[in-house]
Amino acid sequence: MSFGALMYVVVVGVVVCGAIGGVLLLGLLRKMGMKEPDVGAEIARGTRCEMCEQTTVEATDDGRLSCYGCGHVAMLGAAS
Repeated sequence: MSFGALMYVVVVGVVVCGAIGGVLLLGLLRKMGMKEPDVGAEIARGTRCEMCEQTTVEATDDGRLSCYGCGHVAMLGAAS
């Protein structure tokens, strides 16, 4: 086997093992609790309620913004 063919086999082996290891590591991190970023929470942070003008707004699971202060509910992403 020539040196070039040996280097090709080594490089391909490293790439394949790295890909398999990366997939396994991502699976392990997900299992341990690493979650996708919550986009709704990022939008809600610093948003003021349209009714009471307080920043006590949180994003709900069904895509709405809910105010702790007055209970007002608005659609996520709606113009305020």
